[in-house]
Amino acid sequence: AASRGAMDDPFATTAMSMFIENAVLPADLDKVKDLRRSLFEMQSVYSYCAEHYAKRYYALIAPLLGIATTIALLGAVWPFRDEEPVPTVGRVILAILGAISTMLTSMLALLKFQTKMDAFNRAATQIDGLTHKLSFATKYRRQRAKISACDVRRIIGQVEEMLSEVRAKVPPISMELWIAGCKKNQALEKLRRGRPAAAPP
Repeated sequence: AASRGAMDDPFATTAMSMFIENAVLPADLDKVKDLRRSLFEMQSVYSYCAEHYAKRYYALIAPLLGIATTIALLGAVWPFRDEEPVPTVGRVILAILGAISTMLTSMLALLKFQTKMDAFNRAATQIDGLTHKLSFATKYRRQRAKISACDVRRIIGQVEEMLSEVRAKVPPISMELWIAGCKKNQALEKLRRGRPAAAPP
């Protein structure tokens, strides 16, 4: 009878619904863990892709700068005289270097290594920010911070929305790069697990 009276009491019903709404459920915690794991994986993949395209970009830009400098120096100090074959040899060498420089410049413009490198670097940085934002939702477990379930779900929703925006801005990733990035994430995950936990404040 007492329980039936409590159920009929509007104040008790409202208080119970608010308690249930603000209670952090195990499903919320599991979702935070899964999302955090997904963020770590994507950050590792994006970082690996950025390194992949950075190596190819610098492998092209370094010879291009060297060739451009060589052309400028040879054009200034080469002893062009009227006698043959010195002028012909000098012009041939400069022409070959100029052709190589043009080819490298065209490859950089066509393959867009720098654009892809910058895009993946920005995406990895944004993912890192989302990871820190999501870690705020799990601090109550380690530091007993007063975070309600509504706050946890709101943070999860914001992170998922921003994650979709980040995914839409990155170039397509090949399966080979994705697998290599996942292997890097697995190595980092082992390192994180082996690191001693910080002492509570």
